[in-house]
Amino acid sequence: MWKPLSLVGAAVLAVGIAASPASAGPEMTPLVSTQWLEDHLGAEDLVILDIRSMDEFESAHIPGSQHTAYPGAWNTERDGIPSRIPLTADLEAMLSSIGIGPEVSVVVVPAGTNSTEIGGATWIYWVHKYLGHDAVAILDGGFAEWEWNGHPTESGASPDPEPRDFVAEVRPELIAETDYVAERMNSDVVIVDARPENQYTGAVQSGLVTRPGHIPSAISLNNARFYNELFNRFKDIEGLEAELPPELEDRSVQVITYCVGGHWGSINWFVLHELLGFENARLYEGSMAAWTRREDLPVALGEDP
Repeated sequence: MWKPLSLVGAAVLAVGIAASPASAGPEMTPLVSTQWLEDHLGAEDLVILDIRSMDEFESAHIPGSQHTAYPGAWNTERDGIPSRIPLTADLEAMLSSIGIGPEVSVVVVPAGTNSTEIGGATWIYWVHKYLGHDAVAILDGGFAEWEWNGHPTESGASPDPEPRDFVAEVRPELIAETDYVAERMNSDVVIVDARPENQYTGAVQSGLVTRPGHIPSAISLNNARFYNELFNRFKDIEGLEAELPPELEDRSVQVITYCVGGHWGSINWFVLHELLGFENARLYEGSMAAWTRREDLPVALGEDP
């Protein structure tokens, strides 16, 4: 697929986005360009997390990057519900083992192939933010963009990471639990379903959920609408804003995003909270996998309310 030589889209996305602080590693915006990353290769306290398959990683990867399987240790089954965020202590241990500490800046590298695959990167990004780690970014265009632009690669296994001591400072304001969502149905809170429309309406049912349909009063906002499939990256700011429904005209509104198990919902959370400035946005990480297992909670079928 043809890809542009310039990074105009990434440059536009960076406009108006404040850099996340890092005490030692380089400062960054939520999306960084391949040129930004090449300029910072070898920087002290920068960890590059490649979330592609092990075969893809060992064939070619960004020099010095660490491989981390997705979903792997980034989500788990809890209370009989699949695709949940792991316990905080488990995440602290995992992040420490791959060299991430409070002074480290992190760049997450997806494959850069489609709008579904980017959800692994936005989930890992959200996990960092939820744990209180601000110095995190996603490589715009992923590894495909890195290769296309002729940046250096290497093959083989990850280098041995320098162990760190990651201590979480959990931000409860970024997560929504099932009861929290249930209490906000049919209220001023905008509940956003990030799944494809056929799953929202109930025409198609994911194997992770036990009943088809959507949370009553939720609106449909397919995560793929925020993605430019031609260039395999997020749309620019104007393109993202053009996809917002009337319910999201006010950026001070409280928003809860969800999907099947948090993957697509994290894409919408990333776009709304990190790129478009919806400061009161939460991710319902249990999503429909958790909601439909509660027989006391209703599901709705059909189009938008």
